[in-house]
Amino acid sequence: QAFKQGAQAIHVTASAALCAAFADTLALWSACHHFVINTTVFNRLPVHPEVDTLVGDFTSTILLEIDYREAVGAFQTKAQAVQKQLSRDLQHVFFNGVLVQRALAKNRKSQKASQFPVVFTSTIFDDSTSFESLGRYVCGISQTPQVQFDCQVYETADGLVIHWDTVDELFPAGMIADMHAAFDTLVTSLCKAADENQRWAQHRSMV
Repeated sequence: QAFKQGAQAIHVTASAALCAAFADTLALWSACHHFVINTTVFNRLPVHPEVDTLVGDFTSTILLEIDYREAVGAFQTKAQAVQKQLSRDLQHVFFNGVLVQRALAKNRKSQKASQFPVVFTSTIFDDSTSFESLGRYVCGISQTPQVQFDCQVYETADGLVIHWDTVDELFPAGMIADMHAAFDTLVTSLCKAADENQRWAQHRSMV
């Protein structure tokens, strides 16, 4: 709730703010501060009058551009930039991430050059609804081809849950653990700041 309140105070969604924190972590460990995060979106298209009664996977993707080359200082600036970019990208949801990747592969004549293996998945609702409202979470596993790093965030009755699925063999030993610790520290500090009524405009990001 504290994180949601902090995000609401700067007019961004909790999902966008968490994505910005994830991007901040990636930038800290990356030689490039201009990259793409493959974000999942719920896209139930009105293809039938009773489509809302269907149970199924309506997941689509958007390739979210992150440009932290000059975005230094307050975390608020980055979160608002991510929110703005995500809002623009959602206007083109019919040409989803898969189609963009296919177009890039065709244009570059290289499948490898059009892969975006870092994913951000959020099922946090804007209201008080938690992930558990969909049912009791028993177990889960993420095995998506070409995905190397998936940051999943969702809300339960106990609070915010952050789960990372990674192909550990692709990264140096201890790197993912260090990244997760930094990400956890950033998110926790943002929650504390919001809980103490401190605006994120005064909260510095990691890069």
